[in-house]
Amino acid sequence: MAEIRDANSDDVQDIVPFLCQYMPGNRSAAHFERLIAYDWAEPNGSIGQLLVDEGAVKGVFAAIRSRRFVNGRWENLCSLGPWCLHPDYRNFTLPVVRAMVADKDTTYTALSPTSEMQAFWQGLRWRELDDGKEVVLPLAGLLRRSIDRRVNVLTAAEDILSHLGGEESRLYRDHDRNGCICVLLKSHDHFCLVIAVYRSWKRFGYGDILYASDWDFLWRHAGAISAVFARRMRTVFLGIDRRRLPDRLRWSWPQDRKTFFLSPTLIPDDIDGLYSELVLNYGRPSVVVQRT
Repeated sequence: MAEIRDANSDDVQDIVPFLCQYMPGNRSAAHFERLIAYDWAEPNGSIGQLLVDEGAVKGVFAAIRSRRFVNGRWENLCSLGPWCLHPDYRNFTLPVVRAMVADKDTTYTALSPTSEMQAFWQGLRWRELDDGKEVVLPLAGLLRRSIDRRVNVLTAAEDILSHLGGEESRLYRDHDRNGCICVLLKSHDHFCLVIAVYRSWKRFGYGDILYASDWDFLWRHAGAISAVFARRMRTVFLGIDRRRLPDRLRWSWPQDRKTFFLSPTLIPDDIDGLYSELVLNYGRPSVVVQRT
């Protein structure tokens, strides 16, 4: 009889071949292992749900879990990772999903759903996190804004860490280690940590900003951050969730894809792209990033 149970690190050797065989997209084993055996996972913690029948894997729903300090309290978060079922076990879709989101004290996010999955999460009455991104050329879009030209952009690890406290230091270390682009904007005694990944859209790439410790400060100095991204990621475009935009910028292009969340405590402004499948899909830890 088929059963649904928590998956843990001991199951990785069975999960990865199953995803390679049944997950669309012809991804490598290394790709799936990175999404499942991420380095911030708690030892012996759950990494998702497993559908097993007579000892054989018949379905996987991967969970990318993290602990975040939000609004003065610790929160459990779970970014939904890759999932698929054996064709003969598609009738287990809803039971597997229910098992995945059973913890009522956890915030769940779906940050890269396909168009079919967008309809699925809407049907389950998940809340809309955002309705898409804007791919922005900030050098042009900020012509009507005042820019403090004395802003410094710190990129060296020792310089950045000297200005960060405990929790932000952890955010920086975890994401720098996983190939994200991490910089610190500094103006007088004000600082803003920015964490992004490189993504492509149509025929150009952009720096997809997953996190900023001060979004208003970021947009006042988006020209400076764009110049750094041009050197380090070969692009001056920035990708930003629409809910983060101060207003609709003139030089921008829409990238429509709804994202969703389910949470007992958090609202959209509390949620970002850190510790998610976006980090594991687009971070490039094998690439030596130029530091200035």
